[in-house]
Amino acid sequence: MFRRPASRRTSHRFVTSLSLFTVLRLCAVCFSQAGPGSEPQHDNTPQVSRVRHLGVPASFEQFAPYWTEEPGWHSDLQLRNNLAGQELVVTPALRRADGAEVSLAPMVIPPGVVAAVSLHDAIMNSGAQLSATYGSVVLRYRASVPKALNAVVMIHLEGHPVAFHVDASLQPKGWTRGSREGIWWLPRDTATDYLVLTNTADDSIGTNLVLRDSEGKSWQQKVPLGPRQTVRLSARSLLEKAGLRGS
Repeated sequence: MFRRPASRRTSHRFVTSLSLFTVLRLCAVCFSQAGPGSEPQHDNTPQVSRVRHLGVPASFEQFAPYWTEEPGWHSDLQLRNNLAGQELVVTPALRRADGAEVSLAPMVIPPGVVAAVSLHDAIMNSGAQLSATYGSVVLRYRASVPKALNAVVMIHLEGHPVAFHVDASLQPKGWTRGSREGIWWLPRDTATDYLVLTNTADDSIGTNLVLRDSEGKSWQQKVPLGPRQTVRLSARSLLEKAGLRGS
C-alpha cells in the first residue's frame, strides 16, 4: 500500500531542467493545414474568453504518459478550466504500470481557474489501495468542447531544482502507425536515464525500439505493450546490452 509522510512541502517549482529521462508517448499528434492560398490567422484573444458553451456536453478523456511517487520524487496535477462561465468537473485516475486503474476524487474547477493538486495528497484522501509508484494518468470530464481542459503533470525531484513538465492530450482517432524520437544522455557514471513507453489505448500494440549512439551505430529490439501498460527502461542497461558507447 502506498505510504508517504504526511508532512511535506507543497510549493511548486517550475524549473526547466536538463533531461534525466525521456518520455515517449505512443499516441498521435494531429496537424491542421490551411487551404491553398489562405493566410494564417492571428487571434490574440485570451483562450478562456474563446471557449464557450456550444451545445450538448459529451464525455472526453485526456492522458498523461507518466507520474511517479517513488522515494525522492513527487508529482502534481495542474488542471485549467478553459470554459467561460461554466464549471468543469474532472475525475482523475492513476494507472499502474500494468494498466490497472485507481480513481481519485472528482475536482470541481471554476471557469478560467488552474487547480493544482498533489498526487500524494489525492491518493491519501481517496483511501485507495495503491501499491504502484509510477504509471500514467487519465482525466475524464464532460464538456461541450474537447479542449475544455488543459492538463499537465509536474514531476519534482525533492530537494533539487529539477522538475519535468508532462502534457496530457486527447486520445487520437483513426491513427494506425507512427514514430517518436528523443535523446538519451548519460554525462556521468552516476546519471540515470529512463525511457518511458505508455500505451494509452485499450488494445495491445507492438513497438520497435531503435537505439543509436553519437556515431550513428544502432541496435533494436521489440517492446510489446499491453492495454494501458507503461514500460520503463534503463537507458544505461540498454546501451550495455546493445554494446553502444558514448554519453
